[in-house]
Amino acid sequence: MRLFGVARDVTELTEMRAALQARSEQLDIAQSLARLGSWEWDAATDVVAWSDELFRIFGLDRDNAPATFETYLSAVHPDDRERLKAAVGAAQETMSSFELQHRIIRGDGEERTLDCRGSAVPGGSRRMVGVCQDVTEQQRREDDLRHRADHDALTGLLARHRFEREVDRQLGLNARYGGSCATLVMDVDGFKQVNDTGGHSAGDLVLTGLADVLTGRLRETDVTARLGGDEFAVLLPSANGEQAAQLAGSLLDAIRDTGVTVSIGVAVAEGDGHDANEITGRADIAMYEAKKSGRDRVASS
Repeated sequence: MRLFGVARDVTELTEMRAALQARSEQLDIAQSLARLGSWEWDAATDVVAWSDELFRIFGLDRDNAPATFETYLSAVHPDDRERLKAAVGAAQETMSSFELQHRIIRGDGEERTLDCRGSAVPGGSRRMVGVCQDVTEQQRREDDLRHRADHDALTGLLARHRFEREVDRQLGLNARYGGSCATLVMDVDGFKQVNDTGGHSAGDLVLTGLADVLTGRLRETDVTARLGGDEFAVLLPSANGEQAAQLAGSLLDAIRDTGVTVSIGVAVAEGDGHDANEITGRADIAMYEAKKSGRDRVASS
């Protein structure tokens, strides 16, 4: 009996396979570090390939969750679902790409925010490829920075620049649709004495207490701000002079119960031709008139 055989040097092939495996592992690590998952979808067969990181982002087990477009879509927040379907459909129809941010709800109930980008593969197929990056923490940091920029650190009320934007926005609505709005500006009577006798901590308690009264007594549609120091402002959308003066009087009573008093100036704007500086300035002048007249009272411009 004779035996014949062929010996083949597979060293190069083995090395290539090892290199590919190493690159695959490196890609998986890179995706994990970036919280970036990739996907490929054949719309004709509904066959979808998800990277390991995409399964991790969605909180799904590769062995128990089918990698389909419906699986992806079912995890998308209901308020974002139609927007995503429209973006994907438009990209397929026009052989283009899409980019949008949407939320998902994981199996454990946690809500995450993803930046999703995809592109149709040219050549007549119905294939798409794309990536999804979990930007939840980045979004939270950005939201926190915006909140800090727009709000007073001590009281949590709006800061002056954000308040002025809200006033200008309301004045724009008045100019377009008609109607009126009012602005109240108030200042704590004798606040310097509070700081001098009790220190800044006592002053801070007065300011936070005043902020609590304002937020507790006003409507959800009203806008409250700390302009700086012991000066506060309120925007009353759709309020006329009589309504604004009546509310200002009730605020005087409520604030008086906290052990301090304020002087309040009221300014009303109707129709077109107003801006935040003008109406807030008039309310500020009226507030000083209230102080000159004896404090703990309301004056209108």
